[in-house]
Amino acid sequence: MDSVKQNTPFTFLNILRSFRPINLLVIGATQFIIYQFYFTQEAICPFLGLKGYLLLPFILTTMLIAACGYLINDFFDFKGDLINKKKYKLSNPVVYLKIYFTLLILGFVISLWIALELGNPFLALIYILANAVLFLYSSHLKSVPLIGNIIVSLFSSFVILILVIFEFDYITCVFEFDDALAKFNIKTILFYSIFAFFISLSREIIKDMEDVEGDKKMDVKTMATIHGIKISKSYASLFLFFNIGLSSSWIYKLNGLVENSLIILPILLLILPQIVLLAFLTKAKVKTDFSKNSFLAKVCMLLGLICFTLYTL
Repeated sequence: MDSVKQNTPFTFLNILRSFRPINLLVIGATQFIIYQFYFTQEAICPFLGLKGYLLLPFILTTMLIAACGYLINDFFDFKGDLINKKKYKLSNPVVYLKIYFTLLILGFVISLWIALELGNPFLALIYILANAVLFLYSSHLKSVPLIGNIIVSLFSSFVILILVIFEFDYITCVFEFDDALAKFNIKTILFYSIFAFFISLSREIIKDMEDVEGDKKMDVKTMATIHGIKISKSYASLFLFFNIGLSSSWIYKLNGLVENSLIILPILLLILPQIVLLAFLTKAKVKTDFSKNSFLAKVCMLLGLICFTLYTL
């Protein structure tokens, strides 16, 4: 009995960790913050379908898509994660599948209900398609260099762009109304989705370099195992350079809409952290270095969200 009592909370915590709860909270918070700050022009465009009781269930379905993606990825990566000495793995990979299908069905039911409430049942197909792509990624596409990285990075953009898809009538109305500030806010949403994509893409390549030892033993084909650390670093750095340029262009456009004294903050929140990440990446050599760089890339994305939220016009 004592051994059961000791093992049960440990197992429960491992199951909880397999959901990546912090990542899920970031996803949920991102959607909630963007919706509350950017979808605000009800006076000129009263077409907000998710406003009110549908918003939180909608965010929950996005979090369930991500959770299912993590679970099915852990199932297919079970042996590789043991070699890479990943912490908090469940002892039986079948458990991942059981939880995966439970959450998959739950998410579909909620997404179908939301779609019916909005009068467009075809919107539920987005949930099915997103899960299908993440399943294919974990089972096959993850081992295709760069393509697998791109798919994961697209999901980072998907978290934001799915709001645009579900509120397309509102977006169309804003652009037809010809309000400069409202247009800038919508363009900022699109910009952040691109920003999130390239930060995620750099981070995914960094994670490949972090896991290169285990991936080689498992014969997993990633950019790091095929082309080596040096070329992988070059690609990750290239995407960071592009993102720094993209961030600079957004700040340049912002400069014409706010006081010059307010421009220093987005430089500190957007540009500087990416430059620091780029500098650390060039010096990274061992697994722990790449692990720190991966965490720093997450910080860059979070600071980007804070910056874009603060400068909602």
